Amino acid sequence: MTQLSHLFCARVRQEYDDTPNTSLDRLSIEQVRSAMNVWLEVTDSAAAVRRQRFQAELDKQRYYQHRNRQARTSHTKTRIRRLAAAGIDVARIKSCVPEERPP
Repeated sequence: MTQLSHLFCARVRQEYDDTPNTSLDRLSIEQVRSAMNVWLEVTDSAAAVRRQRFQAELDKQRYYQHRNRQARTSHTKTRIRRLAAAGIDVARIKSCVPEERPP
């Protein structure tokens, strides 16, 4: 059951995440799971309550996206500084991330 729910969240993320593939701010499976939990919790609630809970969830997810972006930037700067201190030129390191995703 856990694997099935994880697969469901991954497929929802894949279908509804409209950010570009190169963006680092893509939805995580955890964010999809959290949003699905809110949706399931409020299905029998009044429309106003649903809107309020959905907005609260959206605000929470935006906060975490922003916080994660800041942390990623900081960790990247630190990693580059450490590699430079070790004598490694980060501009010459080959990347294993493809430029574009194949169709």
